[in-house]
Amino acid sequence: MIIALENLRSLYNVGAIMRTAEFLGFKHIALVGYSGVDPRDTELLHHRIRKTSLTAIENLLIEHVRNIDELLEKYPEPELICIENNVVGSKTLSYIEVSDKSIILFGNEKDGVEKSTLAKANSIYEIPRIGKHSSLNVEACAAVVLYQVRPLKRSDPI
Repeated sequence: MIIALENLRSLYNVGAIMRTAEFLGFKHIALVGYSGVDPRDTELLHHRIRKTSLTAIENLLIEHVRNIDELLEKYPEPELICIENNVVGSKTLSYIEVSDKSIILFGNEKDGVEKSTLAKANSIYEIPRIGKHSSLNVEACAAVVLYQVRPLKRSDPI
């Protein structure tokens, strides 16, 4: 299973999601677009992520891809699950069926998941809102979702 972060602006959000994912037993993070990269070298993980993620990045397989198409081409028969609110036809997050081929994607803090990415999704889920505020921080959203789909067994280190 892959956790994908598409065009996240905040390096702290990227690092915090990596820390949460590793804590919950996930091993594979895909940084899509400009998420987490050093603007001077798009292949290098930005140094601020190390601070926020603490040592979690040492236990993760982290890859960078230019766009969602590149990620989907790398893995056979992927199942793309997007997490986004206020999308017609989205399912309420109460139970998500995932597999080893699932890619769970979180989008940009302001603009959300790219519309072209949503069009490629096998399914779209949203966390039901109870209060009046319209959204969660992407790291808080990731924590809620990843807890729901976490691996059931403690994994061996990479």
